[in-house]
Amino acid sequence: MRRLMREEGLEVVYNRRRRRWSSYAGEVSAAPPNLVARDFSAPAPDELWVTDITEFRIPAGKAYLSAVVDCFDGRPAGWRIGPSPTAALANGSLADAVAARRAGAPAAGARRLWEALLASSRSGRRLPAGEDVAVRMLAREIASLDADIEELDSLVADSLAGDEVYECLLTVPGIGPKTAAALVTSIDISAFRGHDELASYCGVAPSDRRSGSSIRSTSPQRGGNRQLKNLLIFSCNSLIGTDNRFGRYYGECRARGMRHSKALKAVARKRLKVIYAIMRDAVPYAA
Repeated sequence: MRRLMREEGLEVVYNRRRRRWSSYAGEVSAAPPNLVARDFSAPAPDELWVTDITEFRIPAGKAYLSAVVDCFDGRPAGWRIGPSPTAALANGSLADAVAARRAGAPAAGARRLWEALLASSRSGRRLPAGEDVAVRMLAREIASLDADIEELDSLVADSLAGDEVYECLLTVPGIGPKTAAALVTSIDISAFRGHDELASYCGVAPSDRRSGSSIRSTSPQRGGNRQLKNLLIFSCNSLIGTDNRFGRYYGECRARGMRHSKALKAVARKRLKVIYAIMRDAVPYAA
């Protein structure tokens, strides 16, 4: 290619114009005083709190976590999760931290238990009773988070109720509400000319390896939408051992010597052809 361009006197023209990027274009307020001076340590609990907002990408869109952290031991003093990074979100996490501090005795008791467990782990001694209490505390926190996730999932499902494409996707084997919601909210099917382009976007199409005049499409593609890729492949686990076309195809791939992970990717790629047709035509799956 370079030889032909030299012979024809062709040169590559680069568009070096840079896009101007700016964050919030509103009024700039005065910066608050730097009281911390980048010293994120504290001699005692509740002496120094810091906060920040972190963005997470989830199948349903974006979520923002506003956490207030105690610099004494790094434990969260309060936190809230919301759909946008607003002042109300930050103020809410601070209000929760203040309310927990005013509760007093429960928070102090939990902190003393935590410190005792840390000390026992460093010394090698065990506190079975304390560890049992700590495990129950962590279990309650995990159960609370699971309840929040279920509530968020139900809100997403309610918002998509009645959506024709969403309802049709639920008829595909192995596609549940989470995967269907992620596909509907993340993909504009009219932007793809075929299932090959959709597979490339989702990261389940094999990448081409060139060697001379031959092309081999054997290695998995590293690009694409990682969240959709993981959802599409992981959801194929439920198809293993089933009698539908995808379950049988997984068995055929394994019989040919494919590893479990490669067989799942092959099933995800085959099923994506069906997903593309269903999203394009808005028709239920027919075996």
